[in-house]
Amino acid sequence: MTADPASLHITIVAGSITRHGAIDLSQETRLVKAALLYADRVTLANPNVMIIASMAGIIPGNLEHRRAAVLGMMDVLPDGAATRAVYEELRRKRRKSVREMLVLRGLVERLDRGAEQAVAQVESMLEEAGASELDQALRAGVLDLNHLGLNESEAGLARVTLWLADLVVEIVAPSSPTYPMFDDAPHGLLATMIREGRAPGARLDRATWPAIASRLIGRLETPLLEPNANEREGYVPNVVYSCGALTHGRELVIPYAMSDYASTFATVPLDDVLNAMTRA
Repeated sequence: MTADPASLHITIVAGSITRHGAIDLSQETRLVKAALLYADRVTLANPNVMIIASMAGIIPGNLEHRRAAVLGMMDVLPDGAATRAVYEELRRKRRKSVREMLVLRGLVERLDRGAEQAVAQVESMLEEAGASELDQALRAGVLDLNHLGLNESEAGLARVTLWLADLVVEIVAPSSPTYPMFDDAPHGLLATMIREGRAPGARLDRATWPAIASRLIGRLETPLLEPNANEREGYVPNVVYSCGALTHGRELVIPYAMSDYASTFATVPLDDVLNAMTRA
């Protein structure tokens, strides 16, 4: 939410997306990019993003921080909880026998090796997931994350689902100070809640309109504009560029600049452009 009425805030709620068993953040990245075209600040709510963010937290940490992260992962491994208990007990014990010191040393070496492997694996997962662009937006302060209850002690799938449902109802309310942007999963959840009367005053279109900007519908196989022989000479040669277009009837009017020295416009039948497009 935003307290500044002069700024525009968009909250993106996206469902979990995995491809070939791997976390893929490409859809979330597209949504964030589209939202930042209009918004001063964007909040992203997505379970996969929070999982990636928690994993990424072990990379910049010191050795003790990384050991603690590996210990936290051990609970899901066979005998992992028992191994963790032994390690913590030996760490607390002030007077240790020679055997206990050797056991502790062996556990520390295992943790350090595990930390190195975990960092390498997390870095690889971040790269494969496409997290770098989201990280840039986070560092720039234009994007923040909604934790969806995942940082609470009783977090689980049911808890996250309830948190997500509450968030959806909150941001589509008529009095909400933020604009919603959904992908298909939360949009379906909202439609269900409206039918069941659990989102009073909510409207589907309020969540649909901003999301349209993130969808690539089609593309041309060749550039729409290319410099002709008379437009190649200038301060920046061999370049034409446009900042937009407008329609006049069924004609597309495209103002553009040529070689950074003059401007003009081109027209083309809109139907010709649409027919030349291939679906994305």
